[in-house]
Amino acid sequence: MAKINKHRYDNDYLSKLLRRSIGEDTVIKVFEWYESISNSYDDLYVSEQRIKYNNLMKLINIGVGVNVVRDLRILDVGCGTLELLNYLLEVSKILKANLVYYVGMDISYSLLVLGRNKIRNNVIYDIIACDLKYPPLRPYTNFNIVAFFSVLLCEYNISNILKYFISTYLASNGFLIFTVICRDRSKLINMSKHLKNELNLSECRIIRHNEILCWGVLGHGKSEESLNIIRRSCNN
Repeated sequence: MAKINKHRYDNDYLSKLLRRSIGEDTVIKVFEWYESISNSYDDLYVSEQRIKYNNLMKLINIGVGVNVVRDLRILDVGCGTLELLNYLLEVSKILKANLVYYVGMDISYSLLVLGRNKIRNNVIYDIIACDLKYPPLRPYTNFNIVAFFSVLLCEYNISNILKYFISTYLASNGFLIFTVICRDRSKLINMSKHLKNELNLSECRIIRHNEILCWGVLGHGKSEESLNIIRRSCNN
């Protein structure tokens, strides 16, 4: 399995690129949109999101990434109403790992409030209302899973966003998983190939007509046989 080289990225340089990765007008539109639909957010998106979360659970149970197997420290960028946290708590009995710490970041304060109200389990978590271009987290905080589900659009400079989060927050042998949404299917296919090569990802494939799912492990790779097991599991 290909590896992501965390140390090749200069963090100061990437932080500058991160600031320019999404236009300010776009940030405002995203904020206004999710604030306006916050009360209907779960009805609109939860069923769709849980299909993606199921892929993540399969990868965790297979044992992708050395540190992912036992204790999960998750950074969920664009967490919405904390549905990923809610899902992981629901499947905890069949999840072959312990959820130790969860941090959810989202630009919509209203979504975070709704999410906080539905988490009833005894779990350590923090939620942060912020623009992903200005993450208010201590540098080099180590998460062994960094996730972006239905956050990244093909109009963004996705490589720069992901390189920053890899460099700053992903632990050694950590696991990056993300989706990208794009209306132009041909552009989506090209982006899938580009991101896989640019970030040395393990897999990047189309999951819907307008969305790709990608993942990769930071650190030492696995054999091709292990990679094929992962691919088959997530295709089922």
